[in-house]
Amino acid sequence: MEEEVKLNQFSVREKQTQCILRMLGLNNPVDAEGYWKDVWKILIFDAHCRDILTVLLKVSDLRKSGVTLHMMLSSPRQPIPDVPAIYFVMPTKENVKRICEDCNNQLYDQIHLNFASSISRPLLEEIATATLESDTVSRIAKVYDQYTNFISLDDDLFILNQTDSYIAFHDPSVTDDAAIKNIEDTVDALFSVIITMGVVPVIRCPKGDAAEMIARGLDQKLREHLSNPQNLLSESSSSFHRPLLVLLDRNLDLSVMLAHAWTYQALVHDIFKMNLNRVQLELIEKNVPVKRSFDLGNNDFFWRDHSGTNFPQVAVEIESMMADYKAKLQNAPSESDFDPSEEDPDAVLKKTKDIGQYVSAIPKLQLKQKLLDMHTRIAMQLLNIIKDRGLDTYCSLEESIMSKTLSNKEVLSAITTNKGSAEDKLRLFLIYFLSNPQKLQADELKQCLSVLEEAGCNMKPFYYLQSIKVFNENWAANVQPIGSKTSSILHKYKEAFNNLVSTGVKYIIPTNKDLYVTRILEALMDLKPVLGTENYLYLDPKFPPNSTPRKTTPFKDAIVFMVGGGNYIEYLNIKQKINQDGRRIIYGTSQILTADAFLDQLSSLAERTTTEKK
Repeated sequence: MEEEVKLNQFSVREKQTQCILRMLGLNNPVDAEGYWKDVWKILIFDAHCRDILTVLLKVSDLRKSGVTLHMMLSSPRQPIPDVPAIYFVMPTKENVKRICEDCNNQLYDQIHLNFASSISRPLLEEIATATLESDTVSRIAKVYDQYTNFISLDDDLFILNQTDSYIAFHDPSVTDDAAIKNIEDTVDALFSVIITMGVVPVIRCPKGDAAEMIARGLDQKLREHLSNPQNLLSESSSSFHRPLLVLLDRNLDLSVMLAHAWTYQALVHDIFKMNLNRVQLELIEKNVPVKRSFDLGNNDFFWRDHSGTNFPQVAVEIESMMADYKAKLQNAPSESDFDPSEEDPDAVLKKTKDIGQYVSAIPKLQLKQKLLDMHTRIAMQLLNIIKDRGLDTYCSLEESIMSKTLSNKEVLSAITTNKGSAEDKLRLFLIYFLSNPQKLQADELKQCLSVLEEAGCNMKPFYYLQSIKVFNENWAANVQPIGSKTSSILHKYKEAFNNLVSTGVKYIIPTNKDLYVTRILEALMDLKPVLGTENYLYLDPKFPPNSTPRKTTPFKDAIVFMVGGGNYIEYLNIKQKINQDGRRIIYGTSQILTADAFLDQLSSLAERTTTEKK
């Protein structure tokens, strides 16, 4: 019964995990009984599908599903008889060629082919032809389209893991074929998300950009799929409670991609370049520098509960939990507490029971200590970097930009005198420029650019933004000045944080601001005609294109997808604002980008734009 409740959750991670477990069970239902549970299997995957699996299952989970060996499709492999091989790969020409070679070399007696997205008919025919020629058709047990062509980083977060996604949709030199492929790849991945979730959404998007092209392509693909009586969405298509799918172009709000983070998850990603829920730190152990990798995911109770918490409060929680852990160790029953000559049998029984309970709790305590030690290391490194670069000051200044209380002189002073890297200063300036494109006078702009160049900033991102003139004035114009919130427990947090580590970092509680994308999504869910959402495209795959009835009641569930990249700041802002009052949100994007990675893409676009003009 508990498993059934999980399956009904609006969780992209949980649904995808169930699909993968079913695949590992030779495509039998997860809770079904049968011989397959006792069968040893081999798992073969490509790089993309390896990334899909990495964030969902550990090696121990593979073992529970009978997988004793897992290998890359591209690696040299020896024949292993009498063991079924599960292939989990993308349906590419290169992968199909390698599969055909494996069949010809008779590596495995029984092959279960599972493609992360739908395999095309020409590639399927290629497999059929090759196996006929090598007389190995009987080795192909089954062929499945799994529709799992995306990566679930959390219950409400997925990415397509596309490379240079902002460039892909905004490169002026892109060929027509490449542009079409970018659209089709995104449509294919979003179709996988919809099939995995088992929903038929209403689609909304602004008109005239890449989001519209993707929306129309996805709408057409869903219509074609629903027209098939054997479609995978037959049950969900009749559901009364249908989600909203909002597709938005990254240009709708560029500022958030450059912002300095102040929450734990966003800081870890921005500073340590967290990838697929894994972070690598350079530590000093016994006076020797070493690199350590740490997994941060749903199995980590502290990360699960505090990834969206402001950094100073994270330190408070670490200190509190460490104190609790030490107290449990000090109060643990010892051998001296147990006296076999005790006359009272009830007292003997109680002490024996206490010792037994403590012994059984040791593994959990050890795991808790290990996780807290890991987060202490991460927090200490974060703190040092925050102090060295003055990131708390940058966060405070960006808060002032949001509330429209920062003057031109203060911006110039900040980029002139502040600590921080050249990229930190450039990010602050670009946020101010994007938020106030008309506020800087020519001489002030020239002075700012001179200071940034002297600081060693790569100014190509600025020149690109200046040339395309997509500055989103709505982001700043619609944010009302809001004073920083204060709290009666502020001093308690600050004191506890100072007790944990010696710090010169400012204690900041960010203003309760809603990012532009958050407010767009909220307006669309509530069916409010504000911020131009009344002009957004409305597509419903269940109805004919020209006679689509509009929904009249607010949406309770929504999936928002950012075309061209997103980040944890935007994800958390949407999550905290809209995941209330029974509403459920899933955030997806082409790729999760750090601010530095986004600057690199802007710089590359500046070069391509210049070349294109020539």
